[in-house]
Amino acid sequence: MHIAAGRLTGFVPVAAQLGSDHWMPIVALAQAAIKRGRRDIACDVFTAADQPGQQRDYLRQRCIELTGAPPAPLRPGGR
Repeated sequence: MHIAAGRLTGFVPVAAQLGSDHWMPIVALAQAAIKRGRRDIACDVFTAADQPGQQRDYLRQRCIELTGAPPAPLRPGGR
């Protein structure tokens, strides 16, 4: 829904809720952000989804491929 509506501000909270097990919507959110010229939001999407799960390594690799950087490390007190 956020992609269709173009609501970039909703991408990161959705990614945090989905986590790394739901890799397809995470990649779709990041790609949509990149298409809109918002590499920063794409990076934030991958960082928010960088949680323990089966697809964590895959998403880290896709982050590097799409944004040129790995997900940001966890900051003290949250993301």
